[in-house]
Amino acid sequence: MNLVNDIIREEKERLEKILRVKESSFYKIPKGALRQRKIRNNVFFYRVFREGGKVYSEYLCSANDVKKSSAYLEEEKKRIALKADIRELKLEIEKLRKKLG
Repeated sequence: MNLVNDIIREEKERLEKILRVKESSFYKIPKGALRQRKIRNNVFFYRVFREGGKVYSEYLCSANDVKKSSAYLEEEKKRIALKADIRELKLEIEKLRKKLG
């Protein structure tokens, strides 16, 4: 049983290391969700986030600026994927903690 516990402990440590790397990458990305607003016939990108209980909207660029808007969209996809990975890693680590006792 000691061998099994050692393997589980090593796996838990490996997952915790991966979690730290993904969390540091996640916190480098600006917080908030990317939103599009249509004003008249133009579409604009805004980053919406909460700070101190208030909701703030930060103008990013026009949808006509393809280079900037595609970069913001890719950043948003990366943020969502990292958030899902972090959630999954935390669940796996918790399962391993329960197995260790």
